[in-house]
Amino acid sequence: MKKRFMYKVACSKSELSCIISNLFQELLPICDNCKNDTIRIKGIVAGTDKVASIEITDYGCNYYGDIAAIENIREKRCLQSCSL
Repeated sequence: MKKRFMYKVACSKSELSCIISNLFQELLPICDNCKNDTIRIKGIVAGTDKVASIEITDYGCNYYGDIAAIENIREKRCLQSCSL
């Protein structure tokens, strides 16, 4: 089993909304965490077959997956002229 790392990602709520909408191509059930009182989103990372999840926090999010996916989103210029 491959070890999964947790990365703390500091960002505004608007940037987090943009990251989430560009990160996942498909959402998956989060049944293994449904009794925990956190907001967690799990899905297939766009353009890959990798599964990742985001846990929303006060400072942004905890990201469980390949951090290169988020770094790639943050490096790109947003086509909709948002904060990224």
